[in-house]
Order: sequence, then C-alpha cells, then structure tokens
Amino acid sequence: CGNSLIGPDFHENQQMSLLDEEEMYRVNAFDWNAEFPEIIKNGGFNAVIGNPPYIRIQLIGHKEADYFFHTFKSPTSKTDISILFLERSLNLVSNSGFIGLISTSQWLSTDYGTKMRGMLCDGRLHNIVNFGSLPVFQKADTYPAIFILSPKRAKKLKLKRIEKSSQLNLHEIEKTPEISIEFSRLSEAPWNLRALDIPTILGNSYINWQPLKTFGKAYIGVLTGMDKVFVVDRKTAEKNRFEKEILFSYAYRGAEVNKYTTTKPNAKVIYPYREGLHGSPEIISEMELKKICPNIHSYLLKHKDALRQRKDSRKYYAQGADWYRHLRPGSFNYIRPSKLIIKGIDTKAVVGLLKENTCFNGANCPGIIFNSLEGYSLFYFLGLLNSKVLSYHLRTICPAKLGGYTRFNANNINNTPIRIIDFKKSDDKADHDQMVNLVNQMLGLNKKLSEAKTPQAKNVLQRQIEATDKQIDQLVYKLYDLTNEEIKIVESET
Repeated sequence: CGNSLIGPDFHENQQMSLLDEEEMYRVNAFDWNAEFPEIIKNGGFNAVIGNPPYIRIQLIGHKEADYFFHTFKSPTSKTDISILFLERSLNLVSNSGFIGLISTSQWLSTDYGTKMRGMLCDGRLHNIVNFGSLPVFQKADTYPAIFILSPKRAKKLKLKRIEKSSQLNLHEIEKTPEISIEFSRLSEAPWNLRALDIPTILGNSYINWQPLKTFGKAYIGVLTGMDKVFVVDRKTAEKNRFEKEILFSYAYRGAEVNKYTTTKPNAKVIYPYREGLHGSPEIISEMELKKICPNIHSYLLKHKDALRQRKDSRKYYAQGADWYRHLRPGSFNYIRPSKLIIKGIDTKAVVGLLKENTCFNGANCPGIIFNSLEGYSLFYFLGLLNSKVLSYHLRTICPAKLGGYTRFNANNINNTPIRIIDFKKSDDKADHDQMVNLVNQMLGLNKKLSEAKTPQAKNVLQRQIEATDKQIDQLVYKLYDLTNEEIKIVESET
C-alpha cells in the first residue's frame, strides 16, 4: 500500500530528521522497483487496473504539485491528477500488457488534457467506453469513461458511447455497437469522437477553411476575482454615486446572451485601470483613485480585508498596494471594440452581439473579437456560429456538462472551422451576401419580438424567426458541402 504517483525521490534534498512524521505518513512514497523487483526487471506488469481519484491540481499541496510537474510529462497548469495515473500505468505495464482504468473523460476536450491527448494519439489508447454524464458512481458527478491502453499500438481507436442509465450493466455495454476512429483524426487538439468530423468533411470535399483564430479570437476578458464586490447593478451604482470613469457595462451572466440579439448587461463592473501602451491595463494608484473616484474608493475600502484574502492557484495575489486589483484585468483591446458573445454553457451554440466599451467575463460568456475581417461581414461569422453545423462541431470538441449541456470555452471556439469565401467567385460572394442578409433579418425580427405587445404578434414573429433560421442552416449545409445523410446526423444531435 503506497502512493502510486510519488516515489522515494520526493524526499531528496530534504533532511529526513526534519520531516514531519505526519507528512511522511500522508505522502506515503512508494518505490515500485523495490516492491516489485522481479516484475519490473522482466518488463512490467501484464495488467494494470484501477479507478484513480479525480482531483484538480489546485487542491494538491505545493510540494506534491511541484513533484508531479517535474516527474511526469502529461500535466499542464490546471491538470487533474487522474491523467497522471494513465501515464504511470503506461510506465508500469509490459510491452504486451494491457491497462484498464475507469477515469474522468474530461481530459479528452479540456485544456489540461492537451499533452495527454498528444501522447495517446499514437495508438496506445485502444478502447473507450464513454458514459457521458450518466450516474456511474452514486453522489459523484465525474463524467466517467473506461480507457483500455497498451504500449502495443492499435490500428484504430474503438469507441462505445453509453447514453442511457438502463445500459449501465455489463450485458448492455457489451452489446452496444462500437465505432472506429482513425488515429490520423486525433492530435493534441480536443478530440471529436462523434460520428462526423467537420474539418475532415471539408478536407475530403477540397473546401478551403481556416480556424476562427485566423480572423479573430475568443477571449476570457475580465475576471474580477470577487464579483460580489466589483460587480454592481445600475441602481446600486446610481445610489452610491459611483464615478463613471472606471465603470463599464459587464456581460458576466450567460443567461443574458441570446441568438441574434444585442446583449444589454444590467451589471456594471468597477475597473480601476487606465489604458496604457497597446491597450494594456495600468492599475490606478490608490492615492489617485481616492482623488478621482472618492465614492468608489470608499466603497472598495469597506471590503479591503476580503479583497486581500483572494487566492489564485492557492497563492495570495492582492496583499500589497494593489489590493483592489482584478484577478485577470484583460485588456482595453477587449473592451473597446464591438464583438460577438457566446453563452458559456448551453445545449447548443448561442451567439449574440456585444456593443463597444463593454467588458465581459469569458468564463461564463466568451467574447469573440475580430481583427482581420478582410472583406467579410461580421454577420457572416455570426450566422455560421449560430448554425446547427458549427453548434454540432463545438459540442463534439468542447467539455460536456451534466444534463446534455456543453461548456463553450475560448480555446475550442478559436479552432472552429470557418468556410473561406473566395470573393472573386460570384457564387461564393453571393453565398456570403445571402448570409449577411439573412442575419440582418434575424437581428431585426428578434428586435421586433422583444418589442411585441400581443401574443398574436409574438407568434407571427416567432414563426418568421424559425423559418429564417432554417434558411441559414440550409445555406451552411451548402457551404460546408454536407450530404443528406450527414445533415440527418447533425439535425438529430442539435
């Protein structure tokens, strides 16, 4: 019995007599070579099985976390230690042996799984039985999956997707059909393990495309570190006479974002920064803050103790003169321009507009800012991102949440495949212009719907919105060259 991940080298360069006995017992370093000398000498175990713990690195002690990053190849900044067990297992098993672990599946699509995906796209991952958000473990929301691995490379990855609670038994799992996935489809990028891979379809049809980040990027924006202090509603701001110089409208609630509408946040964020070189935020000194914004300074001062106790990755970050700083202030380059905004968690992609001089919280609703439109209308991208095709794509590569929801995170949004328009070709230009016209209609119809007074008027407008939305989907099916069979798959899963 010992710590599978930590070896005796953990205590190197430490004076053993000074080590706390309780810490020695808690760490419980384990020497695989000493405990299983014959097995290790002969190439490793025939089989490794287990159900590793799912614990984010932020909850691990500093010494252990530093050791993991020094010892293992797979962890990234905010890793889950469950993936370390995948790596450790591969080091313990023989060349012809097998590994079977039931573990969290989140690394298949999250940022912290980047290195592990890069390691296992070479054929060492043979099988996945993915349970999605089904309750495999009582009282634990873990997104579990069974992973079968071996140093001996497989030709294809075999996947079974278990989608009903009634299938949570060996008989049902065994009879569930499996699909084969070419390893050539996989890389360190988030894995799409669904039936359709939109970039592959585009490639097979020789259709030119580029990731969204070619034109612009999705950003995290402003993270205050303590919204209950920095974020106030309009009435509170007016009542306390908060100075407008450092108050910005703040989109931080996904519920405020709707398709083809301009998000109008009710909240304001206190943003104690001035614009520096290239849009960089420079914190306003407390002396100046007190002088130019005395009401806001007085308000923040009441919360000084709480603001100084904020932590990021277990470290205090606001205990000095900048005690009123934000956790992530972002940039004025994210605040100044108009942008698209996407609801952070939903069952489908929901994208709207956000006006200039507005902050956003990209953890709940990432903002998408374009810096190189090159003849494209912003509305072209708005139509694509709201379509069933790209909603399907994003759901395949973004982290799954409970109840069929998806977290639409910035990094995965940036890799969304955008169909390139050749403006020299009349058909391409016509498709682009048609998209712009349809999106214009959708924006107008949704504005009228918000102003409609009678149920009859709302019903008429809703039907027009649904009809126009279908026209946009049909145009995107054409642009991305989907077959009728592929369209049926997209329609059935969006």
